[in-house]
Amino acid sequence: ILSEKARQNVEKTGKFGLSCELLALEMAEKLREEGKEPTTWRMRRFEKIDGKNTRVRFQHVGLPGLKPFMNHSICIHDGLVYDPLMGKDPIPIKEYQSRAFEKGKGPNQRTRFK
Repeated sequence: ILSEKARQNVEKTGKFGLSCELLALEMAEKLREEGKEPTTWRMRRFEKIDGKNTRVRFQHVGLPGLKPFMNHSICIHDGLVYDPLMGKDPIPIKEYQSRAFEKGKGPNQRTRFK
């Protein structure tokens, strides 16, 4: 799903340089064209800081060198997660959190969009 240019950008700057939200929507559209009914999700991480629920950055491990970010978007269909940072093959939803994020430091909130 990722272009070589995007991978090089991560290696050089630590930033993805593409909108994971747009990529998730694009994947969902492709699945709809196949007659499937995917959903798209925005993920965030919150932690209690000084007694307040505060949104914090989290680290995705799918692309080495990527800096932590505040949001990440994915497409889900039939128990599989389509994540542009994890390559072209979908990941079973039960395995996704442990494969895509540092243990105990991944997103802890998921909101459906579009």
